Amino acid sequence: MTFLGIVNSKEYKTWKHPTPFLPCFHFHEIHESESIKVPAKEIIQAVKDFEMSDDFFIKTLSKIRNVPTHLLNKLGRTNNNQEFGLKTFTPLNENSHEISMGLTGRFWQADLGIIHQSDLESFINFDDHKSAKLVLRFLVREHLNGYHSLVTETFIFFPNDNVKKKFTFYWFIIRPASGFIRKRALSVIINKLKNKHA
Repeated sequence: MTFLGIVNSKEYKTWKHPTPFLPCFHFHEIHESESIKVPAKEIIQAVKDFEMSDDFFIKTLSKIRNVPTHLLNKLGRTNNNQEFGLKTFTPLNENSHEISMGLTGRFWQADLGIIHQSDLESFINFDDHKSAKLVLRFLVREHLNGYHSLVTETFIFFPNDNVKKKFTFYWFIIRPASGFIRKRALSVIINKLKNKHA
């Protein structure tokens, strides 16, 4: 059981189903949707089709988080014009019941500090002592009688204690909004599938 998502070395060594795309991880967050009688492959496709703009509340919170980036763009201190969303991530792996995406950078910075990676190899080989590596995994969990639920997991690797401290401070600030966005995203995806199969 982690405290506020922080994973110690003892917990990591006994972790079931860790992501294979990080050397280890020091942070973990998980959320799960209600179950729905829809094939796993269709749920994964719904994840791929999801956009932050699909939901008013997620869109609003994302815009608030992007305000510092827009201000820095206007001041000419950064040139990051891309809105943050699932397409910001690097695709790492996909099959009929799971999809993993990666992100690297200094997420605690005002402009999010994202360092884009072109592919899986680039993500795996990324090595910067000032940056974190994050894996976002969507996993379809099987239940009885053809029902499935959608799980979202976040794993983060910190190369040193300095990066860990910076992220932890940032996490304490954004944690409520971050958790809300993930739960809301799961709800939006599942409700769209419900309406489709109604």
